Amino acid sequence: QWIFLLDSDERCTPELRDEVRVILKAGPKSSAYMMNRTVYLLGKRIRYSGWQRDRVSRFFKTGTAFYENRRVHSMLHTTGEVPILKNTIEHHMVDQTFTEYAFRLGKYGYWGAGQMWRDGKRTSVSEVVTRPLWRFLKVYGLQLGVLDGSRGLVFCLLQAYGTYMKFAILWGWQVNQARGIEPDLPEFDDAEDTWEGLERVSDDTDPSDPGGESP
Repeated sequence: QWIFLLDSDERCTPELRDEVRVILKAGPKSSAYMMNRTVYLLGKRIRYSGWQRDRVSRFFKTGTAFYENRRVHSMLHTTGEVPILKNTIEHHMVDQTFTEYAFRLGKYGYWGAGQMWRDGKRTSVSEVVTRPLWRFLKVYGLQLGVLDGSRGLVFCLLQAYGTYMKFAILWGWQVNQARGIEPDLPEFDDAEDTWEGLERVSDDTDPSDPGGESP
């Protein structure tokens, strides 16, 4: 059994669909496949702004891959070689309005701060200022967001805002803890039955082993 995983703001192109069908019909030679994502903002493709080399593993055989137990930016771990498919996933980050995307940035900032707190990381008020500034300079200047025009400028500012939210929330938790108020962390799934069998995958066992399905 194979899984093709898409987020709610992602679209499988007809070309990618046909490529996957050919692989399944011929018999896959790997246990997982990677593909490039093309990013769209308000109906137009973003070619730079830090997303030039966005690749994800979204097509894999059950029992041969698993996600890390992380609240955000959880990476898919697979066994063996992971070829890159020719065709792409479309990632429509903002399709019509920024309302939903702004909400998601706040949510991911909260989750990211929670992950940092869980990992024992702390911050300072100077980082609350400098981290978003550096993120903007990086994606807009070094990673050529300026070439994406007005959409690139807005998109890079939004990325900086997401970074600001994460560090501001983390800093606020530290301040409140000093006042005797513990942080309201997001939930983490630490149930053993959720992650049971993953050691068989992470130890590079036989990809045909049915154990270790991704949660």
